[in-house]
Amino acid sequence: MLMSRSKRQTIEGAKSVVGSWRSIEDDRFSTETVTGGLTNRLTLVTLEDPESVSPSEVLVRNFGEGTDEYVSCRLLLVVSI
Repeated sequence: MLMSRSKRQTIEGAKSVVGSWRSIEDDRFSTETVTGGLTNRLTLVTLEDPESVSPSEVLVRNFGEGTDEYVSCRLLLVVSI
């Protein structure tokens, strides 16, 4: 099954931050959009059948258009590191 570009980018973004996920194939992950954000797109990335890999899921935030009107994204990036 083909994976959308957006889903692949979200999974790759999560894998770049979670060291234990870096060598895991993309098709072992699922994504689910989390609703309710004002400008950001939130996606829950879950590792299917995680065995002994931790964490088994992470929440990925993609900054939306207009986010800078509410909060400084530059500050958020520094705080989240």
